[in-house]
Amino acid sequence: MNDDPTNTTSTADIPGTNANPKSNIMATLDKITPITPKDTIHVHGKHLYRTTDTTSTPFTIRGIAFPTPPEIYNPSTHGYNATTWLAILRQLRLPPKKKEVSPIQDSNSGNSSHPDIITETEAQNEGGLGLNFNTIRLYRMYPDQIDYSEFLEGAAALGIYVIVPLTSAFGHGVLDRTSPAPKCYHPHLFHYGARALKKYLKYPNVLAGMVGNEVMNDEKAWKAAPCVRAYARDLKLYMARMVEE
Repeated sequence: MNDDPTNTTSTADIPGTNANPKSNIMATLDKITPITPKDTIHVHGKHLYRTTDTTSTPFTIRGIAFPTPPEIYNPSTHGYNATTWLAILRQLRLPPKKKEVSPIQDSNSGNSSHPDIITETEAQNEGGLGLNFNTIRLYRMYPDQIDYSEFLEGAAALGIYVIVPLTSAFGHGVLDRTSPAPKCYHPHLFHYGARALKKYLKYPNVLAGMVGNEVMNDEKAWKAAPCVRAYARDLKLYMARMVEE
């Protein structure tokens, strides 16, 4: 949760994107650079910039949704398993393993002699998919009960930013869309959000927090809109105080 934009790469800049379509899966990724406390994302006007000790470059979010992976539900962990979550991230982010193809085999098959042309299925079986994203959005987290440090630190090592939820489906983190303002903003909600921020903000790859997920999603819930705005305002003020301290 910082402010400024990273170097972005269009497909026109990626070697091999104009070659054989089969090679697209092997398109060169942005270099995977771990995110450290020296890396900050800043808002300037309508744009984001990534700032390090020496540079400040435009940053574009290339994001994917990361819903809780399906597994046997455990009430004590709410489905969280750092090893499983990180394994999925690595599979999505890391490049496929190159398949060595000799020129003789290649000429018999009629394919290009590039040894890195493999099918998507082979990439899935032999390595990662090499998707060129830099941000994930998590839908459900339980900061009062679970320590997410292993996952957040692992994502940072892969160069991945995380957008975290600042509400929950039950308990003190609920923003009640069934009640009009001000009843929808229970006093417990702010304290929940403040505790969550205090835990998340120590990770340099936590990029932002969601405060209004699926709150106003029917014709009656619009009455809760002032609560979403007030909650976001209060959390911003809280973050500003944290920075001053």
